[in-house]
Amino acid sequence: MHAIRFQAFGDPSVLDLAEMAEPDIDESTALVRILAASINPNDVKNVAGAMKQTTLPRIPGRDFAGVVERGPVEWIGAKVWGAGGDVGFYARWDARGDDCGAGGELAPNARRAQL
Repeated sequence: MHAIRFQAFGDPSVLDLAEMAEPDIDESTALVRILAASINPNDVKNVAGAMKQTTLPRIPGRDFAGVVERGPVEWIGAKVWGAGGDVGFYARWDARGDDCGAGGELAPNARRAQL
């Protein structure tokens, strides 16, 4: 899969498009095709190195919207969103369980979201 990531802190020029392995999923996880991801102030701070907990390399992006492509049968085709967490969404795919961490959620409300 393609993902935008950074391996050093700096201005936006440190972002690069990388080929990465597709996330693994199990019976309780959905593979979400990311259709949209936002750029918010935390993403800018992460790339610049202003957030001390950031580990490298990193895929930025704290908010996403997408469609479940694989996973539990009742989730497939669901339009979903998520926010927060310590993983980035500037990627083609993401593996999600019932929550995104840091207060964000994929289920149950997001699985039913109308996008």
